[in-house]
Amino acid sequence: MPQILSLALTDDHRRCDSLLAATETATSGNDWDAIVHDVEVLRETVERHFQFEEQVLFPQLEVRAPMAAGPTGVMRMEHEQMRQLMAELANAAQMQDKDTCIGVLETLHMVTQQHNAKEEAILYPMADDALQGQGTGDGNRACGGLTLDHLLDVSQLEPPEPMERVLDMLADMLAGDRLVMRHRRQPFPLYDILRRMGYQWQVSGSDGAFEVLIWPAGSETGEI
Repeated sequence: MPQILSLALTDDHRRCDSLLAATETATSGNDWDAIVHDVEVLRETVERHFQFEEQVLFPQLEVRAPMAAGPTGVMRMEHEQMRQLMAELANAAQMQDKDTCIGVLETLHMVTQQHNAKEEAILYPMADDALQGQGTGDGNRACGGLTLDHLLDVSQLEPPEPMERVLDMLADMLAGDRLVMRHRRQPFPLYDILRRMGYQWQVSGSDGAFEVLIWPAGSETGEI
């Protein structure tokens, strides 16, 4: 069975990595409005990732594989460390303190890479083994009623590849699945195709960081 959790969460790590790199690049300049914006986008995106792990993945994994409590405990502590660093970064950006921004970003970069490596090498494979097939039989919905959904980041792709990737993934999804597409712009040509194919969608985000939640018309959905 495909390692759906590992693939989706690792892809989300790469998304956060790209936002961290963009923030580092912005900090080398003096456009403080852009720096503050990039810091907030980074902070919000990373927090969504943490919330999924802490509220959905870790509790389910600890039930199915009690030996995971040690690793998940370490990950929670590191989440708090990174939250504190991002709070310091946001404050430094508001104060236009470049030296502090650079110093905090260097530390955050190092801590993030070490954290991601541990999750991808140890925790995510453990989750694939413990949670795949739970409930619906679909590893991507291995967390009971709270779902990860299918994540697809096309923000770095050029047309028409984003549309092709979305349509390919929709064709492979099971009934009741949802797709969260991340893109740097709103894919307006895709919306008409989705409507004709019988899908609905909901858009959140702005300014180069959009998320489009896609689901079959007539089924229930929640917020992104």
